[in-house]
Amino acid sequence: MPASFNHTIIAAVDREESARFYRELLEVPAAESWGIFANIQLEGGVLMQFAEPPVDIQMQHYAFLVDDAHFDRAYARLRGTISLTVYPAVSFSSFQRPGIGR
Repeated sequence: MPASFNHTIIAAVDREESARFYRELLEVPAAESWGIFANIQLEGGVLMQFAEPPVDIQMQHYAFLVDDAHFDRAYARLRGTISLTVYPAVSFSSFQRPGIGR
């Protein structure tokens, strides 16, 4: 069986609020939550699980690939509410993995 990405656990001050924020921003339906996790489910079954750790939360980075219309909707929601860094679009088809295309 080939490897595939299954889930990630994301530290949050408020797991329910964080899950709601990303669910609305990424426009995904609610997912069943259990135990210490508030979950959202992305395309392909990947879970983002939000938990409230009993330690200081370190900076985390997550990137999502969305189409232009979705990006514009998300950017409009966020503008003025949080600090944003927007990078220009990159064509991933121009990248080559090692050993491919040589």
